[in-house]
Amino acid sequence: MPESKHTPAPWCAAPAKSLTGRVLRDYYWTVKAGDTTVADLFGEINKRSAKHPELEANARLIAAAPELLEACKWLLKDLSYKAPEQIAPEVAAHYTSRLTAIIAKAEGNQS
Repeated sequence: MPESKHTPAPWCAAPAKSLTGRVLRDYYWTVKAGDTTVADLFGEINKRSAKHPELEANARLIAAAPELLEACKWLLKDLSYKAPEQIAPEVAAHYTSRLTAIIAKAEGNQS
């Protein structure tokens, strides 16, 4: 399979900090690969008590994306080797189709 064009792993998710160094855990998370910012995630900040627990979950999911993509590619390759002997054809076809679609979505090759 061709090399991915995304920023190389590992990616890490962490609450962002303000210019004064205050941790902004409740409404601003960042995903980084070393010193490179891959993504910033913001919650609604116009409410003083607004908390956005989904931001952390989303940031961690984004941070896991390169490894998840690699795992999908590995599974697709492994499935092609094992399918004829160890997996029912309809199951192999289902997972081959799903993995191919997921990989295409991640790599921007959706039809």
